[in-house]
Amino acid sequence: MKNESGRKGIIIFYKMREHFGKLTDAQLGALIRALLEYSESAVIPEIEDPKVDMLFSVMKQYDDDDRKRYEKIVETKREAGKRGAEKRWGMAL
Repeated sequence: MKNESGRKGIIIFYKMREHFGKLTDAQLGALIRALLEYSESAVIPEIEDPKVDMLFSVMKQYDDDDRKRYEKIVETKREAGKRGAEKRWGMAL
């Protein structure tokens, strides 16, 4: 599966531990697989278990926020690199 975002992984916050504790190991595994799939491809997977689906929707929002933050950082660094090249080499990229 191709990583569309350029990010290297997903973020799982400690504050989610309580919610994870209410899932079975199988449900937690399904949730993590769904999050990885979504984070890599931006395709929302089919989730049959209502508990997993509910928690996925919460964590999807965290992933979306992280994706936006990451893209903003990448763009800022890209622009800084262009300015640095222009200043050092006198050439526009």
